[in-house]
Amino acid sequence: MMNRRHFLRSTGITLGLPLFESLAKAAPAASPRRFAFIYTPNGYLQSKLLPQKAGQGLNPLTLTSTLEPLSKIKDDLTFITGLDRQFVPGTGVHAQAGSCWLTSSAPQETLDGGFPTNLTLDQLIARQIGADTALPSLELSTNDFTDNKETKYFECISWYGPGYAANTEKNPRAVFQRLFGQGQGGPQRSILDAVLAQAHSLEKRLGGEDKQKLGEYLESVRSTEQRIQRAGA
Repeated sequence: MMNRRHFLRSTGITLGLPLFESLAKAAPAASPRRFAFIYTPNGYLQSKLLPQKAGQGLNPLTLTSTLEPLSKIKDDLTFITGLDRQFVPGTGVHAQAGSCWLTSSAPQETLDGGFPTNLTLDQLIARQIGADTALPSLELSTNDFTDNKETKYFECISWYGPGYAANTEKNPRAVFQRLFGQGQGGPQRSILDAVLAQAHSLEKRLGGEDKQKLGEYLESVRSTEQRIQRAGA
């Protein structure tokens, strides 16, 4: 089926589509809001990251070399500085840095030896806008450290509350299947095969530019599937 929010659906599959101008009048649904946090364990070189001048409402903004790729959207950027996190003696600073990154919990709110793992900012946001998407939140990680009792603190920057981690996913295939589902016929069958007839039907309703956009989007999904399959082979 094709609904007003532009999805192709089949058994076990939901494939979101880009916005098509050809269907804008017939389906004026707003795109859901997104929010992403990306944690870099070893931090950044501050002198090359933040603008050299600081000030409320500073405009125009002079970007550093690190941020230069964002120059086209610099009028939409906001830099929040001067934040700090709680540190509790007796726990590993590396694990604590990650697990406490998105909280402002005080030391007395800690669990398991002193990690302030309260409700994180991302989960607070997910409670507000997560109902508009198939998955309220998605937690990903590339960490492969599994050595001691602090492993989960290296793994998780997202927490539902004290002692309740939002577990991360590292397997690209599992992430892909969570986002789009898995069709019938085994893991080697493309999810596009299950929605191909719907895609052809939709294509007939689109203008020239939108047909090209649909083709490019479906090709990118197919390409991603193939890369994941090769990586897992």
